[in-house]
Amino acid sequence: MLVPPEFPRLSPPPLGPDGRPLRARQLKPEDFDRLRPPESEAGYKRWANDAHRGPPHWHAGAAADYHHDAQRWGALLGAERWAWIVRSGGNWWTWAEQTPVVWHAERWWCFKNDSWFLLHDGQAWAYRFFADLRRDGLFEPRTRIRVVYSEDARRAAISLPGQDTVVYDVESGREVGRLPEREPAREKAKAPRL
Repeated sequence: MLVPPEFPRLSPPPLGPDGRPLRARQLKPEDFDRLRPPESEAGYKRWANDAHRGPPHWHAGAAADYHHDAQRWGALLGAERWAWIVRSGGNWWTWAEQTPVVWHAERWWCFKNDSWFLLHDGQAWAYRFFADLRRDGLFEPRTRIRVVYSEDARRAAISLPGQDTVVYDVESGREVGRLPEREPAREKAKAPRL
């Protein structure tokens, strides 16, 4: 089981990558779709070797600007969204609204109510196996939307309660088909009693 590390209560660095005072605010849930740990950046190996060289400094990455202070890392998205990111137990961790968040399988996951949820579009989605379809997918508990993937993960069916299911090509995002909403199950007809 994953156990979040002790997370230091640190302030953001006083100066941003441009040398101006940093007025950063905590990340919002919708920011996690853009946030990547420093390890996902092309320059990370070179940056990590800088760990013991000189004072805290910044690295410009494709996803964010990364603040590097010995073994501590932070990420600045745009000019104002900030998060410390901690490497622990082979995983990258951060916090969102008092909730631990871990980077796994190229996505951020949060732990709530004894379950792991995938952060997507600022929402927590449950990863589930849908027994009726014998497929893996995602479920958004608030809206009851289901996203179910084909066996080869090249198609995704998105099912909204009360609407047709729309099937998309995962790579291109194009709609490739629709399945009508299931009709409610009817009682089996019974022969009249004599």
